[in-house]
Amino acid sequence: MSIWNKNSQRIYQNCLKICNDQETAKDLQQEVFIKIFKHVHVFKDYDNKDAWIQFVCRNHCLDFLRRQKARPEFIANENMGSYEVVGDDFKSEQALFYKLEQVLMTLNILDRMILELYFIGGMNGDDISKCLGLSKTSVSLKIKKALNKASFFFNNDG
Repeated sequence: MSIWNKNSQRIYQNCLKICNDQETAKDLQQEVFIKIFKHVHVFKDYDNKDAWIQFVCRNHCLDFLRRQKARPEFIANENMGSYEVVGDDFKSEQALFYKLEQVLMTLNILDRMILELYFIGGMNGDDISKCLGLSKTSVSLKIKKALNKASFFFNNDG
C-alpha cells in the first residue's frame, strides 16, 4: 500500500481538526505530503513510519497556525469586492492591502508564485529553486526585482 493511500485520510482529518476549514485542510494535506516525499530518505530510517508521518503533519499544521497569527486578519467584504482589515487602523491598513494587491497584479505569475512561497509559505531560496526547477541565483534575482518594483510602487504611489 502506498504512503498516500495508507495515510491521506488520517492526515486530512488531523489538518481539519487544527484549521477547521475543509479547503485549507486539503491544502495542508498536500503540503504535508510534499514535505514527506521531499524527505523520504529520512522516512526510510524510522522504524515507526506512521508516527514520523503524524509528527510531520502536526508540525506543518502548527507552523501554518503560527503564520496565520503573524498576519493581519482579513475578512471578505462583498460590497467592495475586496478585503478589509479588522483592527484599529482600518483605513490605512486597507489602503496598504489595496496597494499590495496592485503591486502583485503588476508581477508575472512566476514572480508572484516565488514571492508567495518565500513570504507566505516560509520557504527559503534553495527550496524554491528546487521546487520550481530554477537556479538559486534566478530565484534570488526575481525576489530582489519584485521587492524593488514594490518599493518603487510604494514610494511613487503607484
